[in-house]
Amino acid sequence: MYDVIIAGGGPTGLMLAGELRLRGVRTLVLEREAEPTRQVRALGLHARSIEVMDQRGLLERFLAHGRRHEVGGFFAGITKSSPTGLDSAHAYVLGIPQTLTERLLAERAPSSAPRYGAAANWPA
Repeated sequence: MYDVIIAGGGPTGLMLAGELRLRGVRTLVLEREAEPTRQVRALGLHARSIEVMDQRGLLERFLAHGRRHEVGGFFAGITKSSPTGLDSAHAYVLGIPQTLTERLLAERAPSSAPRYGAAANWPA
């Protein structure tokens, strides 16, 4: 028996499952894909996500697997300057592929690992 069913085994669903499990909530994560994706859908975490990882005690694991990039840079022929006054202790982008982000979050709460090839099909 589960207390909460989470539709989607991406970073948001996995983070929620981990948080709920820490509070003793029995969760089931349903992911419609048959297996974890190998396709990289995102390449990094920005300041607010990094702050949340830090608050939840996850940041060191992510830093060990990612690469820190100072904000700013060059994209599509445009030089992007570093923003001034960013109110964060983490004013950088952490380069880490979403596939690795999902793996690290799933390892946090193994009993809440996604059930692949399953979907939540409720009537519309």
